[in-house]
Amino acid sequence: MLSLIYMVDVVNSPVHFPSTTGDMVSLLGGRFQFSTAEELVLVNGQEVPFGTRPWTILRGLAMPVGAYVSRPELFERVWGEHYTDKDYKRIKIALSKTRDRLDENLGLGIGRNLIITSSKSSYALYDPAQYSISK
Repeated sequence: MLSLIYMVDVVNSPVHFPSTTGDMVSLLGGRFQFSTAEELVLVNGQEVPFGTRPWTILRGLAMPVGAYVSRPELFERVWGEHYTDKDYKRIKIALSKTRDRLDENLGLGIGRNLIITSSKSSYALYDPAQYSISK
């Protein structure tokens, strides 16, 4: 499994991104997985209904794995349309619903933290299971 480590410039702390095997993205030590090739989401190895739009948001954030995706780029990946300032609310709602769906499947607060937002309005998948805080 490949695990990528990047630095977040806004907080100057290490951030660990999901690992991948083939077209599967794995987070939380394999507890949560999804395919980038087909609409497939697994929680604890069991397929769960996730919804097309939330899955498309996850797929848009996972390609390439570990990279921040700007709001316009994510919008174009998910909707296939050119982003305008009027689309801000549309993408904000879709991200919120995706975070809600993650929370429904993984537990309140756990799923919501899998999508991080940078100060420059870009997004990335983040794996808190690989993150440790040293004092």
